[in-house]
Amino acid sequence: MRFSHFENSLVKPDLLNPPAWGDDYREFVLELNTYFRASDVVGEAETKLEKPIHETKLTVLPKYIVEFNRLSTLTGWDNHALQHQFYRGLPACIKDECHASVNLIRSLRSELCTLDR
Repeated sequence: MRFSHFENSLVKPDLLNPPAWGDDYREFVLELNTYFRASDVVGEAETKLEKPIHETKLTVLPKYIVEFNRLSTLTGWDNHALQHQFYRGLPACIKDECHASVNLIRSLRSELCTLDR
């Protein structure tokens, strides 16, 4: 859709009346933002944060983390809400690993406390 807005000026340029953005990058970005900016940036970021990673796409986990961090800066959510949403978005197999790690740490802590007495 964005390309089609500019397509006529690019494919069949009007040499007598060129667009202001034709040779000015700032004007081009301004034109993009004027016509195609998200109307609710915060709402869109929140909606995207609430989508979980699909189980079969574990290779996208690093991309999820980067995108999550980017979107989280737009929401205004506090750390507690962000941690909760990050965890909710993880696939079940990764959540299982997290639980196993937490349980291991708890058992190690308990074991160390008994040894320390």
